[in-house]
Amino acid sequence: MHALHVSGDRGQEVFGVLAPYLDISKALQNVSKLEDNISLRKMNLDIKQFSALWYELESLRSLKDKLEGERTSVAATMKLLGKEKKELDVEKIQKLRAHGKEIREKLKVITKQVLNLEDRVVLFYLKLPNKLHHTACGADKILIGLFDKPCFKFRAEGHEVLGKMRHELEFIECSPTAYYLKGRLAMLELACNGYFSSVFKSHGFISHSNPDFVKGVVVEGSGINISEIEKVFMLASHNSDGDPNAQYLVGGASIQAFASYFTKQVIDNCECLPQKLLAIGRSYSPISCKSSGLFSSWQSTVLDGLVLFKNDPLVEETMINEILMAMVQCYTQLKIHFYVKQYGAHNLQPHESAAMGVLMYSPVTDMYWEVGRISVCGDYISKRLLILQKITSNSASFVSMIHVRVCNVTRLLALIMENGQNKLGKYDIPDAVNKFMCI
Repeated sequence: MHALHVSGDRGQEVFGVLAPYLDISKALQNVSKLEDNISLRKMNLDIKQFSALWYELESLRSLKDKLEGERTSVAATMKLLGKEKKELDVEKIQKLRAHGKEIREKLKVITKQVLNLEDRVVLFYLKLPNKLHHTACGADKILIGLFDKPCFKFRAEGHEVLGKMRHELEFIECSPTAYYLKGRLAMLELACNGYFSSVFKSHGFISHSNPDFVKGVVVEGSGINISEIEKVFMLASHNSDGDPNAQYLVGGASIQAFASYFTKQVIDNCECLPQKLLAIGRSYSPISCKSSGLFSSWQSTVLDGLVLFKNDPLVEETMINEILMAMVQCYTQLKIHFYVKQYGAHNLQPHESAAMGVLMYSPVTDMYWEVGRISVCGDYISKRLLILQKITSNSASFVSMIHVRVCNVTRLLALIMENGQNKLGKYDIPDAVNKFMCI
């Protein structure tokens, strides 16, 4: 990988860096299609306002270019008059100087307006969602469902109760949903990491290490509005809302952490694509869910994957099928009831053009909880964060991505306990995972 040396952080600098790639005009060519996308996702964005801002900016730019041309013409005329040997026309020189001064004053005002509008346009553009994949235009659809729900002849207990009974799980009051894993449950967490890692590495994924903290520019580029504090954790030392230089705690097993690693990078050797990466670590995310326990923890142990490949629909389809096969293989071997759901647009994140979730059943909450997710991103993130692949010595294209939440291990622990419990308060561990338990 070789760094793409581009300066600038955000605001006017960001617009200068990303303007050739944002292709806002293309996005606004079909306003009705964009409005349908936003409507299906149930997002609250005024595209007509965005369109008006963009065309106002284009109009001001045209006026600025015209004034720049006039200023250049005036300067050239004055320079030519200065070179002539005949007697200077003082009155003409004074008129030219006055006209030049008038142009400069107008340019100062217009330049300020342009910069202000560029900021507003870019920040609005960053809120726009990915284009919709054809599979996401309808309602949610169950693709695969395996095994039956558990049926107990005794009163099933929640994982919080089971964990407390066996002295394996302790919740503390120092922060929301904070917890400690102990004894067998702590070993089970490591075993789950080993099991899922083993399966995905057999499908060509390689280990990768990401940062836990990323800058606001990367968070925004990944499709999260950093001004909405309920969506991401910002370090307390930064008290300015939307500060692009603020550090955000996302965890090394997250799409933002992967994106941070590849931001402003060019992949020189196209033959190394597709690249399949796997990170094991923490994921930090504010969860508004009112349910207690490990299902709603803000800190989770997660296996996260990222697949980078050339921007080609056929390659994308192949990658989706390969990842889905690996996911089904993983969860089938657990022999616990689950299903795979194809999400409709209303259940997609802004960076997703399509998504599939792996959901497992909790017999205590009588709810399905998402433990895995395949997010098709296309070139949405790479366009925003300048992640490219070299085509020739003079050309490059944006890479496509698929983000894979292989397993939210923290939630899976709760589901294993609840689905595998017996009347004595003990629980069985799936054989596939038990092989990775340290004895």
